[in-house]
Amino acid sequence: EITHGLRVRALAMIAKHKAQNHTIIIASAAADFIVAPIANLLEIDNFLATNAQYDAQNRLMTKIKGENCYAQGKLNKVKDWLEEKNLKTPYIYAYSDSISDLPLLQWAQEGFAVNPDKKLRKCAPDFGLNIHDWDAPIQQE
Repeated sequence: EITHGLRVRALAMIAKHKAQNHTIIIASAAADFIVAPIANLLEIDNFLATNAQYDAQNRLMTKIKGENCYAQGKLNKVKDWLEEKNLKTPYIYAYSDSISDLPLLQWAQEGFAVNPDKKLRKCAPDFGLNIHDWDAPIQQE
């Protein structure tokens, strides 16, 4: 179990979506070899990332394989994945801290700016995005 390195509310939100049987996808611009172990530790079966490319001797190359999972490319990968899985009309919740994910956040039925960078924080209200602080303590109910 991951006990550090994540925002306070991240594990709670993942647990909430799992309890509701939602399909969870991690979509990250990070390289696939970085995202895969994180998804595994979080027990999330689905992830999209920037795919590393290797040469014939299995050495990591500086070029990526396919589209970068960044900005519009991230939205493209999510849409392609949903189509591949034949999930044509799912209800999408999207969470991000970066202005680069604005295409995905706008496309989702519910977009959340989580501990957003300055640019996303500034424009979030204009796009109807909820701003959340996932470092805040979780109140016991």
